[in-house]
Amino acid sequence: MVSAFGYVSGAVFNPALTIGLWSINKIGSMKAILFIIAQILGGFFGFLGVKFLLVREASLSILAVPILNGSVTIIEGILIEAILTFFLMIVVLCVAVDKRGSSQIAGLAIGFVIVMDIFAGGALTGAAMNPARVFGPALIEQVWDNHIVYWIGPILGSVIAAFVYKYVLSDESQ
Repeated sequence: MVSAFGYVSGAVFNPALTIGLWSINKIGSMKAILFIIAQILGGFFGFLGVKFLLVREASLSILAVPILNGSVTIIEGILIEAILTFFLMIVVLCVAVDKRGSSQIAGLAIGFVIVMDIFAGGALTGAAMNPARVFGPALIEQVWDNHIVYWIGPILGSVIAAFVYKYVLSDESQ
Protein backbone atom coordinates (compact mmCIF):
# COMPACT_ATOMS: atom_id res chain seq x y z
CA MET A 1 0.00 0.00 0.00
CA VAL A 2 2.94 2.33 0.67
CA SER A 3 4.26 1.78 -2.84
CA ALA A 4 0.78 2.02 -4.38
CA PHE A 5 -0.40 5.17 -2.61
CA GLY A 6 2.81 6.95 -1.69
CA TYR A 7 2.38 9.49 -4.46
CA VAL A 8 -1.18 10.33 -3.36
CA SER A 9 -0.87 11.10 0.35
CA GLY A 10 2.59 9.98 1.31
CA ALA A 11 0.91 6.70 2.30
CA VAL A 12 0.71 7.64 5.96
CA PHE A 13 -1.77 5.14 7.42
CA ASN A 14 -0.73 5.55 11.04
CA PRO A 15 -1.69 8.34 13.49
CA ALA A 16 1.55 7.88 15.43
CA LEU A 17 3.60 8.48 12.28
CA THR A 18 1.38 11.42 11.37
CA ILE A 19 2.04 12.98 14.78
CA GLY A 20 5.77 12.33 14.35
CA LEU A 21 5.78 14.03 10.95
CA TRP A 22 3.76 16.92 12.35
CA SER A 23 6.16 17.30 15.31
CA ILE A 24 9.01 18.15 12.93
CA ASN A 25 6.88 20.24 10.56
CA LYS A 26 6.84 17.74 7.72
CA ILE A 27 3.06 18.11 7.53
CA GLY A 28 0.79 20.93 8.66
CA SER A 29 -1.67 20.85 11.53
CA MET A 30 -4.85 20.70 9.43
CA LYS A 31 -3.47 17.95 7.22
CA ALA A 32 -2.38 16.01 10.33
CA ILE A 33 -5.85 16.28 11.85
CA LEU A 34 -7.53 15.16 8.62
CA PHE A 35 -5.06 12.28 8.22
CA ILE A 36 -5.67 11.09 11.79
CA ILE A 37 -9.45 11.18 11.32
CA ALA A 38 -9.11 9.25 8.05
CA GLN A 39 -6.70 6.75 9.64
CA ILE A 40 -9.01 6.06 12.58
CA LEU A 41 -11.98 5.67 10.24
CA GLY A 42 -9.85 3.37 8.07
CA GLY A 43 -9.01 1.21 11.09
CA PHE A 44 -12.68 1.03 12.03
CA PHE A 45 -14.04 0.27 8.56
CA GLY A 46 -11.16 -2.05 7.72
CA PHE A 47 -11.92 -4.21 10.73
CA LEU A 48 -15.63 -3.95 10.10
CA GLY A 49 -14.96 -5.47 6.67
CA VAL A 50 -12.95 -8.28 8.23
CA LYS A 51 -15.69 -8.87 10.79
CA PHE A 52 -18.29 -9.02 7.99
CA LEU A 53 -16.20 -11.51 5.98
CA LEU A 54 -15.60 -13.69 9.03
CA VAL A 55 -19.11 -13.39 10.47
CA ARG A 56 -19.06 -17.07 11.42
CA GLU A 57 -16.52 -16.27 14.15
CA ALA A 58 -18.19 -15.38 17.44
CA SER A 59 -15.38 -13.00 18.40
CA LEU A 60 -12.36 -11.83 16.52
CA SER A 61 -10.94 -10.02 19.55
CA ILE A 62 -8.29 -12.69 20.11
CA LEU A 63 -6.95 -12.15 16.60
CA ALA A 64 -7.61 -8.47 16.06
CA VAL A 65 -7.11 -6.63 19.35
CA PRO A 66 -3.53 -6.85 20.56
CA ILE A 67 -3.02 -7.65 24.21
CA LEU A 68 0.00 -7.58 26.44
CA ASN A 69 1.72 -10.84 27.22
CA GLY A 70 0.96 -11.72 30.85
CA SER A 71 4.57 -11.07 31.82
CA VAL A 72 4.65 -7.56 30.29
CA THR A 73 3.63 -4.56 32.41
CA ILE A 74 1.91 -1.49 30.99
CA ILE A 75 5.14 0.52 31.23
CA GLU A 76 7.11 -2.25 29.50
CA GLY A 77 4.40 -2.47 26.84
CA ILE A 78 4.63 1.27 26.22
CA LEU A 79 8.42 1.02 25.92
CA ILE A 80 8.25 -1.99 23.59
CA GLU A 81 5.69 -0.29 21.33
CA ALA A 82 7.79 2.90 21.41
CA ILE A 83 10.92 1.02 20.33
CA LEU A 84 9.10 -0.85 17.57
CA THR A 85 7.54 2.36 16.25
CA PHE A 86 10.86 4.19 16.54
CA PHE A 87 12.34 1.70 14.06
CA LEU A 88 9.34 2.07 11.77
CA MET A 89 9.43 5.87 11.84
CA ILE A 90 13.18 6.08 11.24
CA VAL A 91 12.84 3.90 8.17
CA VAL A 92 9.86 5.92 6.89
CA LEU A 93 11.79 9.16 7.34
CA CYS A 94 15.02 7.87 5.80
CA VAL A 95 13.60 6.08 2.76
CA ALA A 96 10.29 7.77 2.04
CA VAL A 97 10.61 11.34 3.33
CA ASP A 98 14.28 12.19 2.91
CA LYS A 99 15.12 13.06 -0.70
CA ARG A 100 18.49 11.35 -0.22
CA GLY A 101 16.79 8.03 0.62
CA SER A 102 15.84 5.15 -1.63
CA SER A 103 12.23 6.09 -2.30
CA GLN A 104 11.86 3.43 -5.01
CA ILE A 105 12.20 0.71 -2.39
CA ALA A 106 10.42 2.58 0.40
CA GLY A 107 7.46 0.19 0.46
CA LEU A 108 9.74 -2.82 0.65
CA ALA A 109 11.95 -1.31 3.36
CA ILE A 110 8.94 -0.24 5.42
CA GLY A 111 7.36 -3.67 4.99
CA PHE A 112 10.55 -5.38 6.14
CA VAL A 113 10.79 -3.25 9.28
CA ILE A 114 7.16 -4.05 10.11
CA VAL A 115 7.91 -7.77 9.71
CA MET A 116 11.04 -7.42 11.88
CA ASP A 117 9.00 -5.54 14.51
CA ILE A 118 6.34 -8.26 14.53
CA PHE A 119 8.98 -10.96 14.98
CA ALA A 120 10.61 -8.97 17.79
CA GLY A 121 7.54 -7.72 19.64
CA GLY A 122 4.54 -9.69 18.48
CA ALA A 123 4.58 -12.16 21.35
CA LEU A 124 5.06 -9.35 23.89
CA THR A 125 2.56 -6.67 22.86
CA GLY A 126 1.07 -7.76 19.55
CA ALA A 127 3.45 -5.32 17.80
CA ALA A 128 0.67 -2.94 16.80
CA MET A 129 2.75 0.20 16.12
CA ASN A 130 -0.44 1.88 14.91
CA PRO A 131 -3.17 3.30 17.16
CA ALA A 132 -5.75 3.27 14.34
CA ARG A 133 -5.11 -0.41 13.69
CA VAL A 134 -5.87 -1.10 17.37
CA PHE A 135 -8.74 1.34 17.84
CA GLY A 136 -11.08 -0.07 15.16
CA PRO A 137 -11.05 -3.64 16.47
CA ALA A 138 -11.11 -2.47 20.12
CA LEU A 139 -14.20 -0.37 19.45
CA ILE A 140 -16.06 -3.08 17.56
CA GLU A 141 -15.03 -5.93 19.88
CA GLN A 142 -15.22 -3.76 23.03
CA VAL A 143 -11.83 -4.95 24.27
CA TRP A 144 -9.96 -2.07 25.91
CA ASP A 145 -7.37 -3.94 28.02
CA ASN A 146 -4.24 -1.77 28.27
CA HIS A 147 -5.44 0.20 25.24
CA ILE A 148 -3.40 3.23 26.31
CA VAL A 149 -0.22 1.25 25.55
CA TYR A 150 -1.10 1.29 21.86
CA TRP A 151 -1.43 5.08 21.77
CA ILE A 152 1.32 6.29 24.08
CA GLY A 153 4.01 3.83 22.93
CA PRO A 154 3.71 4.40 19.18
CA ILE A 155 3.33 8.17 19.50
CA LEU A 156 6.32 8.39 21.83
CA GLY A 157 8.49 6.22 19.56
CA SER A 158 7.46 8.13 16.47
CA VAL A 159 8.13 11.57 17.93
CA ILE A 160 11.52 10.51 19.33
CA ALA A 161 12.46 9.05 15.94
CA ALA A 162 11.32 12.24 14.22
CA PHE A 163 13.55 14.37 16.45
CA VAL A 164 16.51 12.00 16.02
CA TYR A 165 16.01 12.24 12.28
CA LYS A 166 15.65 16.02 12.27
CA TYR A 167 18.53 16.84 14.60
CA VAL A 168 20.97 14.00 13.85
CA LEU A 169 20.30 12.41 10.45
CA SER A 170 18.82 15.01 8.11
CA ASP A 171 20.60 17.79 6.26
CA GLU A 172 18.38 20.19 8.25
CA SER A 173 20.48 19.32 11.31
CA GLN A 174 23.56 21.10 9.89
